[in-house]
Amino acid sequence: MASQPESFTCFFYGTLMNDAILRRVIGTSSDHLRIADALLKKYARHHVKHVDYPAVVPASSGAQVMGRDLNDDEASVRGSVVKGLTASDIRFLDTFEGDEYERQAVQVELLSDWRATTGSSTPPSGSPKDQNVSSEASTLIPTDVYIWIDPLSKLEPSLWSYEAFLRDKAHMWIGKGEQSDAEYLEVDRRRQMEGKIVRPNGLDKAHSNSVNSSELPQFGHDMRDKYFCLEKGYINLNHGGRGASPKPVIDAKLRWMEKNEAAPDRFAQQIYYKEVPKVREALAPMLNAEPDLLTFVLNATTGVNAVLRSIRWQKGDYILYYPSAVYGACNSTLLFVRDHYGVELVPVDFTLPVTHEEMVRKTTAVIKETQARLGDSGRLRLALMDAICSMPGVALPWEKLCAVMKEHGILSLVDAAHLIGHRPVDLKKADPDFWVSNVHKWCFAPRSVSVLYVPQRNHHLIETMPISFGYVPSREPKTVNTPSTYKQCFSFTGTQDFSNIFAIIDALEFRKFCGGEERIMQYNHDLVLQGASLLANALNTSYMENSEKSLMACMANIELPVTVSQDQHAKLAQAIVDALLDDYNISAPCYAYGGKVYVRIAGE
Repeated sequence: MASQPESFTCFFYGTLMNDAILRRVIGTSSDHLRIADALLKKYARHHVKHVDYPAVVPASSGAQVMGRDLNDDEASVRGSVVKGLTASDIRFLDTFEGDEYERQAVQVELLSDWRATTGSSTPPSGSPKDQNVSSEASTLIPTDVYIWIDPLSKLEPSLWSYEAFLRDKAHMWIGKGEQSDAEYLEVDRRRQMEGKIVRPNGLDKAHSNSVNSSELPQFGHDMRDKYFCLEKGYINLNHGGRGASPKPVIDAKLRWMEKNEAAPDRFAQQIYYKEVPKVREALAPMLNAEPDLLTFVLNATTGVNAVLRSIRWQKGDYILYYPSAVYGACNSTLLFVRDHYGVELVPVDFTLPVTHEEMVRKTTAVIKETQARLGDSGRLRLALMDAICSMPGVALPWEKLCAVMKEHGILSLVDAAHLIGHRPVDLKKADPDFWVSNVHKWCFAPRSVSVLYVPQRNHHLIETMPISFGYVPSREPKTVNTPSTYKQCFSFTGTQDFSNIFAIIDALEFRKFCGGEERIMQYNHDLVLQGASLLANALNTSYMENSEKSLMACMANIELPVTVSQDQHAKLAQAIVDALLDDYNISAPCYAYGGKVYVRIAGE
């Protein structure tokens, strides 16, 4: 006799109590399943910070999260137990739940008879309610359940409500119908992570502000209208291009400008030098960097120029770079250095979307080949890399590339123009040789101001751009033992508008008011993913991503269905940009890349 297929039973207590979500996760109909209401005792169901889904932990852990003992109702979880799940169903469920949870064996009490699933995206009226549980004895059955195994610090000291989820959040998981895949944004996002849950791209390591979620401002149109200066009707899909400052930050900038105008010499000679260290101190924790290693420049391009035009290049020096991912202005700087100082450029060629693993592999291969070819006749001295490149707007593995450069004795220069406020940053861990990021793009500071980071070991290699009062003449190359003038030189290079620097503190305070880095980045990532899905579905194309799901952070690149010849792509892209602005009041950059035309959108 043929053996029966293996069958599983599982207790669901969160989003998977909704049959439409369950069917989407397992990728098939639920006709083979049977469901019953059930109760899991001695466990508590908590909110996970800044996301829609809950976590179940033992009641003892729940008491630790709540900071008090739990009563019987709080230490019981009502949900749905489902039987008839196949091995394939379980594999999909394991992937969906990811590495935040572990499937464990428990016993639950049946509270109803078994019934067929609804087969509908609308939750049945008999779905489990968040009501006081009964103390009556019921049938105990063995089942699996997904138990939270990540740190308890990620849980809110409040209990999760299924009815509140249906009322407020279910539309983000199942939409209002089943006509558009984009309506399953949250389900598909978690499936695409293939078991490694990130929020997003390493966000669990972000510095978050501990604020009660009920007190946080709601993101969306109301926040835009209340706190930002964008004109009504203007659709800004290009936040990554210029950034946008909240009104409280603009107000702070204006106060500093007025203070400057009230007594310009006092401001420049006394107030300025007193206030700049405060800004360094405020910004340093967000970057996990020592304050004295940070200074401020006009923009990221200025910072890149300061590095490339300070180094005393020698005959036989080579610079590694990425032609398909370098910012245009920085590419021009590389060509300037080549033309004026005789430096040679070594490209690492690839066409996006490739995986981060492939970028690192190709980089290592080019380094080894170049160093073997040069021998003692030259050296790869520096590598210029983006953290998030401009067009395409995708994340690159800059931390891993910095490690590769360090291994091979090559200086790393990171153009992180889009990074701060966009993705988490840990400069002590990544340890780049030079790093610069625009604070006005994603971090809400006024335009324009950037932060430059240079570790102590490299202070002798860099001068200001432009050269100014702090320059210490030296005909011979400075060494690591040369006393550092880095902070003093970069503090003042000439008269400029310093209000943008001082308003950084107010920008950071506004981000705390919004709930902190994790909440902001999560929202931006989810928003752009939803927008990319909607656009790709409407255009019958796709958005740029690789098999690792490692490219998309808070910008997305959607292919446009063009029919013109490839030599007309750049011209067409600019025509689309102009038409969007002139005819629809929409700002969205379009560009030609890899034989296609894309539109880049940003979520903010």
